[in-house]
Amino acid sequence: PAEQNGSLASGWSRVFGMGDVASLPAGELQLGHTAELNAHVAAENMRRSAAGRPLEEYPRGAVGCERSPRVFCVSLGPHDGVVAFNGLVLSGAVAAVTKRILEWTKVAACAERPVGVAFWKFGDAASAWLSMTVLPPPPPAPHEPKVILLFDGVCLLCSTFVHFLLDHNADQRIHFCALQSEPGKDILTRHGLPLDVSTVVLIDECGAHVRSSAALRTLRHCGAPYCFLYALAALPRPLRDFGYRMVAASRYRLFG
Repeated sequence: PAEQNGSLASGWSRVFGMGDVASLPAGELQLGHTAELNAHVAAENMRRSAAGRPLEEYPRGAVGCERSPRVFCVSLGPHDGVVAFNGLVLSGAVAAVTKRILEWTKVAACAERPVGVAFWKFGDAASAWLSMTVLPPPPPAPHEPKVILLFDGVCLLCSTFVHFLLDHNADQRIHFCALQSEPGKDILTRHGLPLDVSTVVLIDECGAHVRSSAALRTLRHCGAPYCFLYALAALPRPLRDFGYRMVAASRYRLFG
């Protein structure tokens, strides 16, 4: 991936990236507008690299400040749409007209027609000024650690449980990985667990959990009434794990 310091690719001195391959600073979103700003910085840094000059950093090299404007415009039909600039959101006919103007002038700018080039030079300068003064971007959301569920990828019961979680994962924090996969083995190794572990494993902010503890802590992220099953964690763990082992021992025979 390209690093955020000027879209320079990691491990390379003259390879630059932009858009989806760029590692953006905290609070930056992967939008069409930010991809274009990445491209401006990458193009400038290719010129600087050839001339032996210091590289620009993103996003300061594009907008002159530490955070780029959060801009997007979505068409919802010929007479409707949504346009957003940082925290300001407009919808309806105004957004639809804005979308058409942006598309027409962008095509003109790509064709190096003066009207398009002038429009976007003014627009980029105005949006950067507004972001630094009267309408700054919203603050980045607080970081929430990922919750990773490692499951047996060849077990039908485990796959059914994963599908259930996908339908009821209320806070959308659970990420899934098969125990047999290379990323799954790497996670097991990093948490000091054997590679032949025969249990579901949950990794969260409190560490690694196995067997009944993993299953019950996973259900905490589901909506009601399933999240209430976490109350079973009050039972002694040996008793809970006994029931878990009984089901796990016969899961292939009963469920495939």
